[in-house]
Amino acid sequence: MAAGADAHLKVAVPLLQALGQSVGIVGEDPSQAKLVKLTGNFMLSVIIETLGEACAVAGKAGIDPLHFVELLKSANFNAPRYKIYGPLIASRRSQPPGFSLALGQKDNCLMLTAAEALGVPLPLASLIHDRFLTLRSQGIGAEHDWSAVALCALSDAGLR
Repeated sequence: MAAGADAHLKVAVPLLQALGQSVGIVGEDPSQAKLVKLTGNFMLSVIIETLGEACAVAGKAGIDPLHFVELLKSANFNAPRYKIYGPLIASRRSQPPGFSLALGQKDNCLMLTAAEALGVPLPLASLIHDRFLTLRSQGIGAEHDWSAVALCALSDAGLR
């Protein structure tokens, strides 16, 4: 995500395109570009949490989590992030990190701070915040992918 004066964007956008898959222009205010990026990561963290909870329910019902994720991906959840995080969560693999737990926690805290400043409650971000703290208290840190957040839902269900 990028924001700034047109003259600056003309210089920056080609460089950003060389570094990433796409560049979204938000407007002139750089803080809005940061907020859009944080919001995207917040939405990904919710996907991770829901996959963890869904795998917990499936696991408690005796359904193989990897098979369960494959069924979901072949039906309504064929999006790239489900394809990436679903198998990681179902197999409980959080190493090596693609996006570290520490970076996910930082972005979650920044999102909560921004939402609080705007007077917007984010109950799901608060839940994710607690998940990050739970993992940290268990010694699970930056060497893990942020998909480790889903391990909390599995643990809550008594699945080790």
